[in-house]
Amino acid sequence: MSTFGSSKDVLRSISEMELRNPILVCAWSGWNDAGMAASDAVAFVRTRLKFEKVADIDPDFFYDFTQVRPTVHISNGERVLNWPVNLLSGQRRENQDNDLLLLHGIEPHLAWQTYVGTIIEICRKYSVSGVVLLGALLSDVSHRADATVTGSATEDWLAELLKLETSQKRPSYEGPTGIVGVMSNALREAEIPSASLWANAPYYLGSGKNPRCQLALLQRLNESLNLDMSLHDMESRITRWEARIESELGKDPEMADLANKVEESSGDSELDLPDSDEILDDIDDFFRKGRNSKD
Repeated sequence: MSTFGSSKDVLRSISEMELRNPILVCAWSGWNDAGMAASDAVAFVRTRLKFEKVADIDPDFFYDFTQVRPTVHISNGERVLNWPVNLLSGQRRENQDNDLLLLHGIEPHLAWQTYVGTIIEICRKYSVSGVVLLGALLSDVSHRADATVTGSATEDWLAELLKLETSQKRPSYEGPTGIVGVMSNALREAEIPSASLWANAPYYLGSGKNPRCQLALLQRLNESLNLDMSLHDMESRITRWEARIESELGKDPEMADLANKVEESSGDSELDLPDSDEILDDIDDFFRKGRNSKD
């Protein structure tokens, strides 16, 4: 079993909310967050359902502030400095079996084992019954189709709760991983039930926001966790987003041809994970062309 660094003084309490066997839903911006779908989904739930702030994680231990810089804004005429945030929020649900916790964070640059140890401490402190890790992957899918969600779970009850197919219960990926993969492994070693949900985002669109993938994750959470959220505003956002994408494709015949080919081939076979050599080569080629066109 791995030994994680000390999380002393890293987790900072904001309130003393008491929760009943909560399910913790986590998402991080960064490498595992194509189109910012996962982090935006958690932020949407927190805001829409008015979760209460419970704790945060001191960023000083985990970030290179030349990469994720603090920001400033003016409030009541005063200059306010904001540091990168990993925010834990909670909500009691009187008519449900489990209360909820949300962790909305940023993939750390430093001290990953200490960071992961802090999340394990959160699970122990609040008697978390299960953890749901959200992510989004660049994949060989069309922006014109509804985004798909795949996943895996360590326990049958979590797979059933999240409506994962039997074939999706056990992960098979090997290769470089991000905070979701490291967190998943740590939870397994700590014997804390966990699951991951991944939205598949079109690789040819690059790193821009993807509300279609965000909606796919929100719909799965909404149904599985009985959140009763209205998502009609997300559907209107997707309509505007798709219109903008089509407008941009109209200016770039090569990209439009690529998008059409992906759409035509998407029904021919099961989705390939975007870490396959072929898709990575396509991504590298696409971004290389983009950089060259700017020079």
